Amino acid sequence: MSNMTPILVMNRIKAAPESSPIAVFKSNKSGCVDAMFASTIVSQQRIESGVGLIGVFDKKSKAKEVYATLKNNAAPVES
Repeated sequence: MSNMTPILVMNRIKAAPESSPIAVFKSNKSGCVDAMFASTIVSQQRIESGVGLIGVFDKKSKAKEVYATLKNNAAPVES
């Protein structure tokens, strides 16, 4: 995973168990957010720094709220 649209990230989040959540960060890629497994060392370092962190989500997260958050934080779409 990495730079993906909010819809693709939601598909990952909806399948992610609590033991393997998805960390989501801001991205510079048009219309995307940066998503990755939250349990990796790199992810943990990024989460701890808080830089660009949108949130950490799993299948028990409220889908409508998470999707709205991802859409609102996706990089602007270039025209």
